[in-house]
Amino acid sequence: MNKIEVSNIGRNLYDLVLENSHDYSPHYSKFEKEFLDQFNQFSGVKNDVRINVSENDGYDLVKLSLLLSDFTSVFPYDEENFLYTFDPNIKGRKIIGPENYLDAISNEIPNANLFAGYGSVSEDLIESAFESLFPLIEANKLFIRPEKIIFSVDLYGDGGATVHPADPNGGSDEWRVLDTTTSQNSYPLFDRKSSVENHKMLADILVPYIRGIDMLEYSKIILDEDDLLSAFRLQTKNYLELIKKNDQYIHEFRSDVIQPKLDLINRKFTTITNNHRLKVAGATIGTAGLMLLSMTQTGITAALSQFITFGLGTVGFVKNETEYQDNIDKLKDIPEYLLWRINKG
Repeated sequence: MNKIEVSNIGRNLYDLVLENSHDYSPHYSKFEKEFLDQFNQFSGVKNDVRINVSENDGYDLVKLSLLLSDFTSVFPYDEENFLYTFDPNIKGRKIIGPENYLDAISNEIPNANLFAGYGSVSEDLIESAFESLFPLIEANKLFIRPEKIIFSVDLYGDGGATVHPADPNGGSDEWRVLDTTTSQNSYPLFDRKSSVENHKMLADILVPYIRGIDMLEYSKIILDEDDLLSAFRLQTKNYLELIKKNDQYIHEFRSDVIQPKLDLINRKFTTITNNHRLKVAGATIGTAGLMLLSMTQTGITAALSQFITFGLGTVGFVKNETEYQDNIDKLKDIPEYLLWRINKG
């Protein structure tokens, strides 16, 4: 499947969150099977990001992911406002993992049992995340999910508990323990052992250009320029190859390779828009002059009739607009155009 259709689930969750954000995780659990069926069949580039939604730059990872992948799962996190929920009476949730590992976490607390549940941020933060990311949810670009958590709890003791992460992309009825001995990276754009290194390099290259732009404005740009994303991703691979080939520092690469291209695009864009503005102004002045003459000779009603009937100035206006759009389209052939548009804001 090369297309994912989960916007309807996202809209339902959005409505439920606005109605009662405290129960976000239980709301999500009702739709989890439907979501995962779509998600796990989707053959495009998928990405999972865990972001601190209370920090100003917390959304930078989301912005980066939108550039590098076709679909992004966002797991909101905040150290001070993270809520854990589980229902010991829910049946059918299977906790899966190596027996020795499950025994070890079960024995962390005397007389404890293991339960499957979720973790997510507090009500105001989840509401804010949905508000900021909703345009992308509607466009099937993104989905907000709680984290799957395995709890070790003695229900009849002092209430102590330990929590352990589970695979978020397993079956909807499975809580499969993560391999805690290795780093869980979530950028599948480069399916190699060097993916972590590649991701860090790309973040170092791109994040300075996308930092600071409002998330809603960024969403609009990404959706407007969706057809440019595949070419831009190819260009990011070229960036990595050039850096490694030339043994170049990231900051040098940005200043020596990327910035000159952005400056070139900016100069061309300024020239195109200035020329367009002059032509439109000239056409408008000419049209206004002819209409004023017509009004003095025939009266306002007759002048308007002539203007509408004969389309005074319309041909020149359309020609100017066509030339302008053609010139902008040529600019978009430069792979860095998308980065320039984002940086321009």
